[in-house]
Amino acid sequence: MTIINSFLEKIQKQVEAHLNTQKVFKEIPVLSHQESNFESCLNELIQTGIGLCILVMNPLPLRIIPIATHIAFEDIQLRIQVIESACTNTSKITALSIAEFITHALHNFQPTISGWKGWLTIDESQPWKEIKDTQKSGRYIIEINFHIRGSTIKLNQ
Repeated sequence: MTIINSFLEKIQKQVEAHLNTQKVFKEIPVLSHQESNFESCLNELIQTGIGLCILVMNPLPLRIIPIATHIAFEDIQLRIQVIESACTNTSKITALSIAEFITHALHNFQPTISGWKGWLTIDESQPWKEIKDTQKSGRYIIEINFHIRGSTIKLNQ
């Protein structure tokens, strides 16, 4: 079976790869959000790893421009979550510091995708937010919000 990655999945994977090249994240797992069996993988990663991970969420269009021959994504939201288990974090870095490094590493980052030109910018109105994980006590989550702006041509089917 051939796996076809969508335009949005390609962006997500390039952001994950870019974060994995940063020296500061060398020991910290960076992964893309995938729905299948995700929560159990995340639990295992946080509990058996260093107690800290970076999660690249699915990019989602906020606005599109319908054009006669195709649809152009005018604004795409990309959220990055830094998830820390305070009890098991054995790294020498906190979720707050990681969030700051991610902000600098991805602001103006330009994924390279054939037929598309664009870049990431930090959300100016709500760059970060804390997420209270009431079901998973001990997890501290900072979510960093980016916008992806650019232009694409019609995707081949």
